[in-house]
Amino acid sequence: MAQDIDHWLLSVEAAEVPNLRSEKSFWSKDCKRKRMRLTPPPDDEPEMASPKKRKTGYATAASAHSESEASLSSFDEQHGDNNVTPRPRHTTRLSRSASHHSTQSGASSPRKHLAAMNLFERRIKMGNFSDTVMMPGSLLALRQRLVSQLLRGRKILGLTSKPVFQQVDVLHDDFGTLMADADFFFSTERDALGATPTPDDAMYILESAAECAGHDQAECGWSSDVHHEILSQALRRRQPGRTYKTLVKFMACSTATLMKEYKLPSAPDKKVDYCIYLDPAYDTDDPDMGNLIDNLRSQLPLYSINITGEISLLKTPLAIPIEIKTLRRGRGRCSAASHSWNFVAATRRGNETVIWSDMCVGSTSDVIGIYQIVAFLQILRQWVVETYWPWLKELIRRAHFDASASDNT
Repeated sequence: MAQDIDHWLLSVEAAEVPNLRSEKSFWSKDCKRKRMRLTPPPDDEPEMASPKKRKTGYATAASAHSESEASLSSFDEQHGDNNVTPRPRHTTRLSRSASHHSTQSGASSPRKHLAAMNLFERRIKMGNFSDTVMMPGSLLALRQRLVSQLLRGRKILGLTSKPVFQQVDVLHDDFGTLMADADFFFSTERDALGATPTPDDAMYILESAAECAGHDQAECGWSSDVHHEILSQALRRRQPGRTYKTLVKFMACSTATLMKEYKLPSAPDKKVDYCIYLDPAYDTDDPDMGNLIDNLRSQLPLYSINITGEISLLKTPLAIPIEIKTLRRGRGRCSAASHSWNFVAATRRGNETVIWSDMCVGSTSDVIGIYQIVAFLQILRQWVVETYWPWLKELIRRAHFDASASDNT
């Protein structure tokens, strides 16, 4: 056996010593070939939000790799090893100053968009509710009503609800304030706007808002727990069998987007959280308005009477959008901004659109503020029924007449 082993060892040829220089030359050549593959994805890929930044980061990561990594990769290919553990892509961390600059740039983008929109034929101009000289008459009348009554808390409670309030002053100190000056807060004029929320309903909203603020809730939390409840109390009176059989309604519409046919190129892609809209099926004065709208929207983009293609809003005209904003300061949210409800209006003056802002109409941080918000929403509903809807119906009739005349010719 030993002789056989010795004989076999003598017959084995000496192993060839690898030529390190030639191997290194081979690796270097293959390394160059591998680096050519490290190119960024094409710019037209949908998942790339910022192709330029992606390309820069990718190239930086590629140049940061040593040649040995590429060489190792080519060596594995040469020896048929296809089970190499993948390595994570290298990323470049922004410096503190660069990160701060990006944040500031994003924060100023609305102002940049507004500046760009001023270059179009129909310009956008910012106004303030304190400037009453150039304010249209209808908006001026609404402002005077809000300033003289609502913003002071005057006539924010219906007189018919007074007996209920007389029994609940122990719920919260704010109810004691209301009853101490009942003639100031209660009125029959307020009853004409709609139902006044009960003290229990107001306390529920107050406690929900405090809970959202205390837990630093995001916009979705404020929307579901606070704002939806306020809108329900103001615009959706619970009546079995008739709760939704009303002309003016509201709905959540956070997925509704603006159609490109109505959007300026420089305008940002904005969405709103709620909208107050009209249901023509419950207009007892004009029962045929729904048919006129259907005939008209057959000629409009996406068959929608509105500026959005949202399925639920194709045939129900929009009246008032509602957007939720929660501001951040440092690590926490600005609770005052989350509690506050602000009124913004837009009017047309020639080829110029004037945006009037901001008028605070109430806050969910106190009981009186909650009743102010509810009364304000009901004032807006009254404006929609008495002013906006008659104007819009006349516009729809004219458009329907023009379309019919065009078809006949």
